[in-house]
Amino acid sequence: MSCLHTVSKSSDLFDMDTCISVLGSEDALLFIEDGVYFCIGSEIWKGIDPECKIYVQLEDLQARGLVGKTAPNVESVNYDEFVRLCCTYDKVVSWF
Repeated sequence: MSCLHTVSKSSDLFDMDTCISVLGSEDALLFIEDGVYFCIGSEIWKGIDPECKIYVQLEDLQARGLVGKTAPNVESVNYDEFVRLCCTYDKVVSWF
């Protein structure tokens, strides 16, 4: 069963290791709100299954001045694509 995991908190408030430990190859990560700060680093990607897709909310990147500063394997999505992702995966888990 595929799952879309949304992360809305920054690394100061959230332990990403727990989230990474439950990710499967059919899952995806979507960083929203302050969670977009995870996308500018490279250390968290080490434990993520290479088949797991990684997305970031474009409007949240723009609001924080981070456009163009994300890791190369992160795909930006707008609000419409966010909704499409929620409908594509079997379930959605919000980490906050």
